[in-house]
Amino acid sequence: MAERLAMPEAPADPGINAIEEISAKLEDSVAAEGLMVPEQPVASESLKMPDSDTEPGELAPAEGLPEARGSVEPASSPDPEKPDEAGFQSPATSSGMESPGELPVPTTFDPLTDPLTGPWTPDPESLDWSTPLSWAPEPEPAKEPESAGGSGIAEHPIPTPDPYPGLYLGGETQTGNQAGPEPTPEPDVAASSNSSDRNETDQTPPHAVDIEQVRAGIQAGLEDAEAIAAGLALAADKLALTGLGVPTEWISNLQTGDRFMAVVQMLGELPEPTIPDDVQVIAVVGAADVVGLEAARTALDLPHEGGPRPVVTIPVEVGPARLEALDQGAATRPVVVSIPVAGDGAQDAEKVREILQHVQAEAVIAVLDATRSLDENRRWVADLGQVDAVALDGALDSGEPAAVLQLGVPVVRLDGIGVDRVGWAAVLCTQLAVGGATS
Repeated sequence: MAERLAMPEAPADPGINAIEEISAKLEDSVAAEGLMVPEQPVASESLKMPDSDTEPGELAPAEGLPEARGSVEPASSPDPEKPDEAGFQSPATSSGMESPGELPVPTTFDPLTDPLTGPWTPDPESLDWSTPLSWAPEPEPAKEPESAGGSGIAEHPIPTPDPYPGLYLGGETQTGNQAGPEPTPEPDVAASSNSSDRNETDQTPPHAVDIEQVRAGIQAGLEDAEAIAAGLALAADKLALTGLGVPTEWISNLQTGDRFMAVVQMLGELPEPTIPDDVQVIAVVGAADVVGLEAARTALDLPHEGGPRPVVTIPVEVGPARLEALDQGAATRPVVVSIPVAGDGAQDAEKVREILQHVQAEAVIAVLDATRSLDENRRWVADLGQVDAVALDGALDSGEPAAVLQLGVPVVRLDGIGVDRVGWAAVLCTQLAVGGATS
C-alpha cells in the first residue's frame, strides 16, 4: 500500500493508516470485479483530518465518500464550505503529480458513479453470458434473544437497507425476504396401497352374509307362509262345506291343495246307484209336478230295444183309473211306473206302498224337494220302506243342497241332471266360490 500512495515523511498517524487500508480494499474489490473506474483528478480536499472534537484514531470521511464499513466508526460529515482544519493534503495533489497505476480518489461522492452504489454497466467482453442474471434474496434480519432482565419485549434491530439491489451473477432467482414454500412430499403410493391391501385382507366384514343361507331362509319362510295360508283356506272350506250339508265325517278327509280335486277326493265315500240296466219294473215316486219328468228321464237312462222304456202313471186315489193303470203296469215289461203324490206325501205313504207291491217294483227312486228340511226328507224316505236312489229337485235354490248326502242313499240326479262325484264336486265348489270361501 505504501508503494501505491506516496506519502510524505511525517509522523505515523493511526487515522491515516486506516484510510490507506480502506482505499486499498476498495481498489482490490474493483479490480476483482473487473470494473473500470473512470479516472478523475485527485483533489486535495478528498481527505480531511478529523476535527478537534474527534477521538484519536477516528477520521471523518471526506465529502461525498460513502460511510466506511468496518471497525472504524463514521463521523459526522464535514462541511464542504469550510477548509480543512488540519490542512492535510496528499503529496501527489500538492505537487500536482500523479503516480502511474494508482487509483485516484474522488473529491466528491456521486452515488451514480460510485462502483458500489451506482448503476453497474457491465463490460460485454468480460462477462460470462452463459450464466443467467438473477436477484439475490434480501437477508432476513436476525432476531436477538430476549435478555433475562429485560422488559419482556424482544428488541429487533432496525434493518439496514442494502445499497445493492441484490444483483449477482449465477445461482437461482429468489424474490422477497422469505424462502419459497417447502415442497410437499409426495405420498408413498406403494406404502399406502400395501397398507390398504393389508387392511382389506385382515379386516373381514362385521356382518358376513351367506347368500345360500338367506335363500334357504326365504324359501323356508315362503313355504311356511304358504302352509299357513293353505291351512287357513282349508279351515274356511271345511266350515263352508259343513254349512252346505256335507257329512262331517267326509269333511274331515278334506286335504289342502287344489280345491276341486280335494272335494272330489273327499266325496270318495259317496254311494253309487246300484240299479241294474235289465231291471223290469222301476217305480218313481214324487210330487205331481216333477215326478212325470223324472220318470221320463229314468226311461231314457234305462232304454229297451233301442228306445226309452214305456212309462205307466198310476194315481194313488182309489178309483177306476187306478185299477186300469194297475192292470196295464202289471202287463208291461220292462216298465217305468210313475206315482204322483200330493204335498209331502206323508198321508199317501201307505197307498204308495200298496201300488209298489201290486206292480212288483224291483227298484224305487224317490224325488225329494231340496227346499225341505233334512228331517222331513228322511221321514218320507223311511215311510216308503224301499228307496234305491233319490233325485233332488230344487238343489240350486237350497242353502244345504248336500244335506241329502246324509241320508246314505245314492243320488242319481240334481235338478234333472245326472250327478256323480264330479258333478257333486262342481256344485260344492260353485257354492264355496259364491259363499266367499278362500282357496
